[in-house]
Amino acid sequence: MENFHIDLDLVSSIEEFDVDELENLVELSDDPISDEQIELYIYLCTHIYLRWHKEVYLERATQRAKEWVAIESASHVHHQRRCDILSVVLAHGQQQQQQDDATQVEEIHATKPSREEVNAEAEERSIQVEDVDAPGARSAESADQSSRFTNISRTMQLNDSTTRIEIPFISPDMLIAYGLRARQQYEQTRSLDDLDRAISALYRAVDTMPQDHEDRETCLTNLGIWLGWRFEMTGSMAHLDGAVAAARAAVKGTRQEHPNYTTRLTTLGTLLDTRFERTGSMQDIEEALTILQASVDVTPHHHPHYAMRLNNLGSALNSVFQKTASMDDLEKAVSASSAAVNATPPNHPCYQSRMRLQMAIPIKPSYLNDLSAMPRSHFKQTGSLEDVHQAVAASSTAVEVTPEHHKDYPRHLENLALSLNLRFDQTGSTDDINRAVALFRTAVDATPRSHPKYATYLHNLGSILGSRFHQAGSLDDINQAIIATSEAMEATPHDHPSHAIFSSSLGHWLSRRFERTKRIEDLDRAVILVGAAADATPQGHPERFEQLRVLGRVLGLRFKETGSIDDINQAITTSIAALDGIPANHKSRPVHLGLLRDQLGERFQRTGLVEDLDQCIVYLTAAVDSTPPDHPDRALYVNSLGCRLGDWVERTGVIDDLDQAITHLSAALDAELHDYLGRSECLHSLSLWLGRRHRMIGSTDDLHQAIIYSTASVDAVPPNHPFHASCLMNFGNLLVERFERTGSVDDLDEAVASLRAIVDATPHDDPIRATRLHNLSISLCKRFEATKSRGDLDQAITTARAAVDATPLDHPSHAISLNNLGGMLAQRSFQTTSTDGDDDGNVHQAIHALTTALDLMSNDDPARAINLCNLGNTLGLQFGHTGSPDDLNHQLSSYIKGWDCRTAPPSVRIKSAMAAARILSSQQEWEQSSQLLRDAVLLFPSLSPRSLDRADAQTLLAEFAGLGSLAAATALSAGKTPEEALQLLEHGRGVIAGLLMDMRSDISHLQLKHPTLAKQFQLLRDELDAPAKLAETMATEKVSPKEQQVQRRREAEREFSSVVEAVRAQPEFANFLQPPATGDLTAEASRGPIIVINISPLRCDALVVQHDAVQVIALPDVMQEKIHQHAVHLQTRPSSSLEWTWHAICRPILEKLGFQEPVADDGHWPQVWWIPTGLLSQFPLHAAGIYTRKGKETVLDRVISSYASSIKALQHTRRYQTSSPSPHGSALMVSMQDTPGLASGSLQFAKREVDMLNDLCPQLQLTPVQPLR
Repeated sequence: MENFHIDLDLVSSIEEFDVDELENLVELSDDPISDEQIELYIYLCTHIYLRWHKEVYLERATQRAKEWVAIESASHVHHQRRCDILSVVLAHGQQQQQQDDATQVEEIHATKPSREEVNAEAEERSIQVEDVDAPGARSAESADQSSRFTNISRTMQLNDSTTRIEIPFISPDMLIAYGLRARQQYEQTRSLDDLDRAISALYRAVDTMPQDHEDRETCLTNLGIWLGWRFEMTGSMAHLDGAVAAARAAVKGTRQEHPNYTTRLTTLGTLLDTRFERTGSMQDIEEALTILQASVDVTPHHHPHYAMRLNNLGSALNSVFQKTASMDDLEKAVSASSAAVNATPPNHPCYQSRMRLQMAIPIKPSYLNDLSAMPRSHFKQTGSLEDVHQAVAASSTAVEVTPEHHKDYPRHLENLALSLNLRFDQTGSTDDINRAVALFRTAVDATPRSHPKYATYLHNLGSILGSRFHQAGSLDDINQAIIATSEAMEATPHDHPSHAIFSSSLGHWLSRRFERTKRIEDLDRAVILVGAAADATPQGHPERFEQLRVLGRVLGLRFKETGSIDDINQAITTSIAALDGIPANHKSRPVHLGLLRDQLGERFQRTGLVEDLDQCIVYLTAAVDSTPPDHPDRALYVNSLGCRLGDWVERTGVIDDLDQAITHLSAALDAELHDYLGRSECLHSLSLWLGRRHRMIGSTDDLHQAIIYSTASVDAVPPNHPFHASCLMNFGNLLVERFERTGSVDDLDEAVASLRAIVDATPHDDPIRATRLHNLSISLCKRFEATKSRGDLDQAITTARAAVDATPLDHPSHAISLNNLGGMLAQRSFQTTSTDGDDDGNVHQAIHALTTALDLMSNDDPARAINLCNLGNTLGLQFGHTGSPDDLNHQLSSYIKGWDCRTAPPSVRIKSAMAAARILSSQQEWEQSSQLLRDAVLLFPSLSPRSLDRADAQTLLAEFAGLGSLAAATALSAGKTPEEALQLLEHGRGVIAGLLMDMRSDISHLQLKHPTLAKQFQLLRDELDAPAKLAETMATEKVSPKEQQVQRRREAEREFSSVVEAVRAQPEFANFLQPPATGDLTAEASRGPIIVINISPLRCDALVVQHDAVQVIALPDVMQEKIHQHAVHLQTRPSSSLEWTWHAICRPILEKLGFQEPVADDGHWPQVWWIPTGLLSQFPLHAAGIYTRKGKETVLDRVISSYASSIKALQHTRRYQTSSPSPHGSALMVSMQDTPGLASGSLQFAKREVDMLNDLCPQLQLTPVQPLR
């Protein structure tokens, strides 16, 4: 073959190859471009024919030689040598008919190894694989379309000038040659004109050749391939439908035993897969899978196309997975693609030869590239980071073995960049995201602007830059993302399906920039772009659901900015439409659920519609339930669910809901959140709701934990990030609350400074500014209360007015802001002297603000009671100025309405009841006053849940000291019996003491009768009696240890209450752990009278309990002012105070009881038990009297005195004394004979008293203990 110009070394290598190696080399290099490659191809085919007499290779050599001669004119410098080579080939096979099928059809494999050139650069749709679901608008082809292919141009209706090029009439063979030449030019130029000329030539060839023409099926196959390319360039469904019809006609006209039947069948299968990706037609994909599976089944494993056909099948299965989210489909796809990779070893001879000859890229890297996309899909379903690592490894290998000059190199770069970006999303690795950006820039630079993938690379570059902006917050990144996406959209025809995708993405990035810059123009343009994208996408198309989601999010953003209720309504409607199109098991459904829940929550915040909050919680619960426990997004959904449950608590006041919210938030925080923003959001949310629980029940531990989490959230967010201000605002609010508990002005100063800085940095038109002004006003008012600086109060009022002005009238927070302003105005009225002449104006403004706020609130709003209480206080100020009965009646009405708010915190309701009762008492409306206070006393124990520390409970209850005494005094004035009055007093005073005694109550009788209940009681009693921070906890997954403790204590509290109720249901235990009934009260007086002295602003009485009755002894000379006076005198003039106590209190009581004279020396000493209340508890009642040498006017001369804090405490003590004493009991005794600060300087009998007690201990089975000094 002397006419061939082939390198001698290469000729020697070819001589060493066996037939299989040479055939593989020919099959994998059958689309040569340069003259040298064409000549080598003809040589190889001729060589195989000469050595092994395989006529098919002679046919290929003849066909390629003819084409090589035809594409150039006779004047071409190498025309004669080409003719000589053609003559040589023809001479070797004069009887051989030309068969172009093998050459023409097999070019599929060289151009796109992964899909047989059905779609040159089919990965142009990588955006659809990576960012959105496969497109879907139904397009069904009629079953008999291929039978009417006689005039294919008319059937496909492709007569427009963009596709059909007028060509002078020539023979079909010349048309085919013309088409091949135009196609080769297109390969080099990527010009649509060249491709259109090639398509038109084949159309004319098919139209003019007979139905039985030997080249007809070859032409139809190539026409299908080229129309597929045209579809990839333009997105025109007419071209794709034409491609499917042409390929189907080619298959129909080919005998099954024909050597190219399987190849043509595979071409049809890949085109049907492509149409499925565009339309979502299950009919297409089912037919495609059947065809592609059949092509694999009939192909021997050693066949050069076996791996390719496996890869095609894997790609189709992956397409199905993108629509159905079926893990079975994905596993099959991975299996097929992995088999394709394994079927092509790197040391394959063809691989080495191609690399040496610089021919087409080896197939294996392309298979690796396709396979690397599947672990990413698998990750989206499982959340397994291992899948991401596999994707990075596979795509890295594909890039490493692909020459930089090869046309597939940018596509492989893109795939690696997408894998790196996904890993960045999970790990936060800046190296990964920076490398991904660099890879996409390289892919863009290496791709001609006319290439179909150019716009896709630009779009995905914008996506990667947007991801980096989300992490680092660089405005340059988001600006570059917008520029890249804009260029991608401009480079794409308006009727191309990717145009809508790019438009939606551009709107998305504009909205992200708006969140940073607050440029409303960006947001308005985003709404237009995303709306247009949704309108341009067919109904039912999977991509449309994603566009509707983005549109809903953007409209929600604009609602936040403008407050337009139309925007939030449209956002919710749009998001519901998007959710309705997502299958229940689809990977993106939780994302759609999460967006909808946010929008419903925002509308709830604006309108107060409980239905929105209910639906929001339903959607969130569904999102959590549908997301695997180890999925990275699950923590964010759990966090959101916790927040919405917290909102529900704000509405209902149910503490159990708040506990559940905090449990969810703790679980979200315990998840591995590598995204700093996601973690900071969880920290912020947990801090927020711990703070709210502190405000509801007063737990200092909740406040402490809230500040810790808030500090961490502030530290986790860069100062220039918008979320930093939200975290800092919460931190400032918590510092204000800690000031209220500790009185630390330093906390208050830091809070004011933080909140003021946030307000100053917030634009005036930002909706969040109202909330920040509100919080700043509160901190300034608190500082005024601490420092009495009038300037702080004036600033607080000015700031509060600005908050009211900045809040829309129909916003739920408007009422809260008005209530805040009204309270501050009332404070200034109280502080302003009459000479300022401004107090009435402040009062009137305050009443107007509070009344307006009430009009905006619903009747079941938990905050309504606070507003009513504030209004009542302010009306009291006005009544003080005017003396008007109307003002007083309005004040009383406000307090009563506040008490009637069942959803309000108990503390607010009790305050309202006490305030109303005082007014009613002043009007001598004793019955109504008594009923109010009785109900308040019954509610009183709810203020002290056992899950609080004792110190927290006492702090909470100290505010309501005297409630029981006031209720008892009012009951007596209302004509109630002494027994009823005493029960109210016992119930009110026994809350703290009762809690303590409930923990240590002797239960021996219960153990005897009901041992199981007794054991349950003991276990729960001991658990609750332990300090909160040391309580036993049962570790559970996804809940922080601290929240486990709080959760367990609340569970123990509920269990304790249940056990107590179960005990009370048993015979003889009806009053277990309850205030004594009347019979129990009198029974305790069997050893002597019990004297309960009730002190209140209304009256002072002694309630004397005797064995047969309770009587009242009025003490008209006892008033609270006198008690305060003599309490001071006890320290300086004790004899005067003791005498007053004798005359005013003790003597009238003792004489009424018949103890009128001193006890004779040999007489019986009566015993009484004193139970003083209020400040009188500081008085030594047993020592009251007139101390003179002759007189015996003292308590000590008439009775033996004992003390108790309540009858319940006395009852408990007596039961404890009669139970079996502990064999290991001990008594600690300390004498303070020399007491610092004592006026007399020494207690000379202290040691003697201790010695006497020491001698008594053995009788009580106690071991005396006296510490060494």
